[in-house]
Amino acid sequence: MPSNHTDAFNTPPTSPQRSIPLDPTHVAELVGRTTRLLALQTPDLSKSTPEKAMQLIRIIREQLFSSSADKDVYIRLLFQLYFAFQSYPAHPALHEYEITRRARPTPSCGGGFADCWEGTFLGELKVAMKTPRSALKEVAKKRLEREIKVWRRLQHPNILPFIGCCTLEDTSYMVSPWVENGDALAYVRRSLHSCSLDLLAQVASGLQYLHEFTPPVIHGDLKSSNILVSEQGVAFITDFGLSAVKSAQNAIDSNSSAWHRGGHPRWQAPELLLQEDAKRTEATDVFAFGRVMLEFLTGEIPFSELNSNQVLLEVIGYKHPARPRDDDAVERGLDDGMWRLMQKCWSKDPVLRPVAADIAAYLQSRLIGRSRASGAVAKPWRIDTTDIAATLITLLLIYWVTSWAMSRIVPRALPILWSSLTPVYDMLSGLLGLVFISWVIFWVLPALRSSLASIYDTLCILHDFAVWLSYYPSLQWLVGLCVLYIIYRVLS
Repeated sequence: MPSNHTDAFNTPPTSPQRSIPLDPTHVAELVGRTTRLLALQTPDLSKSTPEKAMQLIRIIREQLFSSSADKDVYIRLLFQLYFAFQSYPAHPALHEYEITRRARPTPSCGGGFADCWEGTFLGELKVAMKTPRSALKEVAKKRLEREIKVWRRLQHPNILPFIGCCTLEDTSYMVSPWVENGDALAYVRRSLHSCSLDLLAQVASGLQYLHEFTPPVIHGDLKSSNILVSEQGVAFITDFGLSAVKSAQNAIDSNSSAWHRGGHPRWQAPELLLQEDAKRTEATDVFAFGRVMLEFLTGEIPFSELNSNQVLLEVIGYKHPARPRDDDAVERGLDDGMWRLMQKCWSKDPVLRPVAADIAAYLQSRLIGRSRASGAVAKPWRIDTTDIAATLITLLLIYWVTSWAMSRIVPRALPILWSSLTPVYDMLSGLLGLVFISWVIFWVLPALRSSLASIYDTLCILHDFAVWLSYYPSLQWLVGLCVLYIIYRVLS
């Protein structure tokens, strides 16, 4: 049975979800309705709001705790609701009916303060059950209590979901979904090179969410071993044991000596090691993210060739890992742009480091550019066969009409108008010609140099330019005159 200890494992969160008062006579009706939905397996369940789902989960849990007669039915109902809405009440603590730990002699994995066991949630879902290591019981328990306080409030696609807490046989656990692929560094090492940029963009999105949370959350221990990857390739930030919440006065609410000493210099900003009273901030998280970038793009931890003492000397001396030049790093995406971003993250002055939102935006733009290029390689003729043919026909028609107009109509029918408009026409066409040439030099040529699919990229640029031009009708005739004039001069 669950323990009744009044600690962070069993107390409700500081801002619990508001319960909607219900008439007790409706309880049986709601449970019966959910049972019918489950039996019929209709999609109506997904139309319910999360608030209604949480309300229904609370009702079913009360029924489960009060009577074990229909335990299996209630467990199935709870699993269906959790599976549909990916949310579960943090209070009260999980009951032994809801969670079981897999019987095995040793933990499945562990970190510096805690061990992780496999368990089963609601009879079907494989979960991780994290518990303080017995040798460090008091320090570890305080760390896990702080982790619960922060973690239970977070909901984001790239933050590992927090299911709840439980106490089994006098041992307290934090429960979260089991992530099969393990930590991100191991995943990157055995996966295709193309996954690194995608994972980094996801982690940056999760970090942006933490820093923009109200109040902001400082992770405090960002590294590849604290990032898990699902079977679907989704990155989850986890391990909030060194996390902190900034108050309205910009202060950090976790100031114990153990908290200050936590972390490893391979990922820590120099100011955390040089200043005795240094606080973890958004800038120190960004510094650590730069180290995570290095891990994802090289498959190695920072300063992998040095021991911990040597790393400490390097970091406090404001030295950083050298840029890798091997083919694997390049294939994973380590180019000049990514290296510049890492160096900005490692800036000596924390103020000069980019914010998480800018990092996320940059990496997302890189993803979009890569998707367009990879799409060109995968389907090189999907657009070309129609668009190129249409473009050639259109150009031939323009050439024929332009040649006929220039040689027949304009010189003969409008000689006076033609002679008066020629200087203006030449000036406008000259200016537009310069704009066109500049566009070719500063946009088209770099695209050709930076992409293997140069022809496709050029067509994409021309298409984008045409789309942009469609929003400015007043400029279309000028561009048209420019194109006609260039064609006339080339062919005449």
